[in-house]
Amino acid sequence: MLTFFTDAVMTDADKGLEESMALAQQLDAEQNEANAQVQMLENQIENEGIQAQGGSISSYVNQSYVNQLLELGFTKDVAEKALFLNLSTPGEPIANALDWISAHSDDSDFHEALQVVGQSEATSGPKSTLTKEEKLKKAKELQESIRKKRAEEEKRLNEEREKQRVHGAKAMSEVKRKMEEEQKKIALDVQKREKQEFLAAKQRMLEQLERDKQERFGKKAGDSSSGTTSQQQPQKQVLEGIELVKHGIKLVKTLYTEDRQPGVAKTCFKTLTVYLNNAINNPTEDKFKRINQANEAFQKRVGKINGGMSILKGVGFIEQDDGSLFLEKYDVEIMREAVRCLENNL
Repeated sequence: MLTFFTDAVMTDADKGLEESMALAQQLDAEQNEANAQVQMLENQIENEGIQAQGGSISSYVNQSYVNQLLELGFTKDVAEKALFLNLSTPGEPIANALDWISAHSDDSDFHEALQVVGQSEATSGPKSTLTKEEKLKKAKELQESIRKKRAEEEKRLNEEREKQRVHGAKAMSEVKRKMEEEQKKIALDVQKREKQEFLAAKQRMLEQLERDKQERFGKKAGDSSSGTTSQQQPQKQVLEGIELVKHGIKLVKTLYTEDRQPGVAKTCFKTLTVYLNNAINNPTEDKFKRINQANEAFQKRVGKINGGMSILKGVGFIEQDDGSLFLEKYDVEIMREAVRCLENNL
């Protein structure tokens, strides 16, 4: 889409630039022709004093063209004759000379020098009313006119290029702005969709937790029998605590997948493992049984993670009046099993 848009924007400017360049090439050709004409007339004037009878044609032809033909392997006589006989032929002098050489290379007098034979004024036909000096002046005026026109065209061409550059820069800026707006819109849509998926997954998990609680604990709570002994009560507490820990682990893994939020679940599990190991290894020190919920690191790694608090409550942490968590129900077996479950999910 970007390429198509910029191509469409630049079409008009490109056409104007192409027309200007074509005109510039035409003016270059006219300039070269005028220069050649001036050179020829200057050569004629410089050699005006040669004898009319048996005079050389060297003064009538451009010697730079002669040298180019000499470099191609032709003799000076052939080169000058080919140029002289095509002075009035329109087109590029060297090309015209080569065409003549190709057409007359088999002539018997091909290699003979061509000389100008003097003619009387009465038989020479109509003469131009301009002298050679006047012709040279006219040719130089034409040369200067073409030079000025070429300079004006060069200026216009530069202005056209600058206009095209500015126009192109504005067009590209507009394209970039539209692309950025489109990318922002796409990013917002993706973010919104991910949030909806996250909330939906969270809701499904909470519903599943509620169903599991009803299935495991609800029926047991209403089905207490007189035959239950005091020795069976501790075992029930362990099962409830471990079940809550496992549900918390499952909730964290479901909501914070590696592809959606990489590293969140593992960081939570590692942090909880450190807390529990400290409490296991230091059973008599209360500082390892207390967690400050206001701690920013705790909130980022555990407190704000759905399921993290369930794991702590499952091992016996209870929220205090000051907002901290304290391990009131210290049971080393529950904590060790919780650590094992956490490490299995790292």
